[in-house]
Amino acid sequence: AHGLGLSVAIAGAIYGLYTSCAYIFALPAGWVADRFLGHQNAVLLGGLLIAAGNFGLMLPSVETFVLSLLLMAVGTSFLKTSCTTVVGFLYGQGDPRRDSGFTLYYVGINVGAGLAPVICGTVGQKIDFRYAFGLAGLFMIAGLIQFALTRGNLHGAGRGAAVQATPT
Repeated sequence: AHGLGLSVAIAGAIYGLYTSCAYIFALPAGWVADRFLGHQNAVLLGGLLIAAGNFGLMLPSVETFVLSLLLMAVGTSFLKTSCTTVVGFLYGQGDPRRDSGFTLYYVGINVGAGLAPVICGTVGQKIDFRYAFGLAGLFMIAGLIQFALTRGNLHGAGRGAAVQATPT
């Protein structure tokens, strides 16, 4: 048994469920962002949910563990879909800068995805994994602050709802 005393089989099943939820929740998260929140606000909401989940993983409780994973799956769904959509809104279909914009976005994502396991993994192995989760939450908060301070550079892309909500 590892971590919270879960067997490798149970932990693997939870990980698979968590990962699939991050993708399954993307459709409703995108719908909510399109019709109600706007994609910039959905990025902020998603990041806050991910940070809250990371901070929750610092607590040694199975209930907090499950709630934290749920928060992170929903947050990832909002953040992942809305970041990409905002980049798409920045450039029109025929704009020659569109490919470069997406390339720069994905380079940034991959640099973060490469550095995070090294930094947080080192903290987790050398100090304590609970601190590694807290550090991940702090990095997310720092990223959200940077996004909030510089979102004026997006010139309104994804600021409001893309589709008017209509009653059915």
